[in-house]
Amino acid sequence: MFFFKNGEPAYITKRFDIGEDGCKLAQEDFATLAGKTPQTDGEDYKCQGSYLDLFELMQHFLPAYKLEMPKMFKLLVFNYLFFQW
Repeated sequence: MFFFKNGEPAYITKRFDIGEDGCKLAQEDFATLAGKTPQTDGEDYKCQGSYLDLFELMQHFLPAYKLEMPKMFKLLVFNYLFFQW
């Protein structure tokens, strides 16, 4: 994270969805895992859902969910506390 001259924060990260050759890689997201599509759930289908839905999907698809759920919870709390502008 760094700050622009005007004080606005910015976060830079390496793209994980672009391959070495510049081609876009296929990625799953939680809407896909939940089986949501624009046809079944409307145009804002990726914005619908809750953190409870997210944790239930983790439990369903992630064998190590008992180890990963506390990490996700910590990330959510961190983001809530530090990114409230």
